[in-house]
Amino acid sequence: MAIEVQEGLTDPLVAYAHCKAIEKQLKETLEIVYASAIQEAEKYPPSFEHEGFKFQRKNGRTMYDFSGIESINEAKRKVKELESLSKQALSAGERGSTIVDDETGEVITPPKVKFTKDTLSIK
Repeated sequence: MAIEVQEGLTDPLVAYAHCKAIEKQLKETLEIVYASAIQEAEKYPPSFEHEGFKFQRKNGRTMYDFSGIESINEAKRKVKELESLSKQALSAGERGSTIVDDETGEVITPPKVKFTKDTLSIK
């Protein structure tokens, strides 16, 4: 399909829509098969070969939940406030002015702006 699109033989929008549909079906299938594959892999050592494929089983990563620690929550709130001020400083800078922190008298530095790649969604 990619060659047909590159050579102008297939509508790229239609091809993209078909590929996204296939991707969705494949993801759903992988989720179903993955659970059984993990169970089967537990019968083998962490690294093994099976039917010509090399497999590596790893334990899940450790995750931490800091939501119950008030000092961390307060620090996160402060960061969000500073980020908001910095965004306001960006807007002010575009208008030719600056924002100053009322408590410290410090000029608020605007953030650097980056953009992600464009997206195309299908409904």
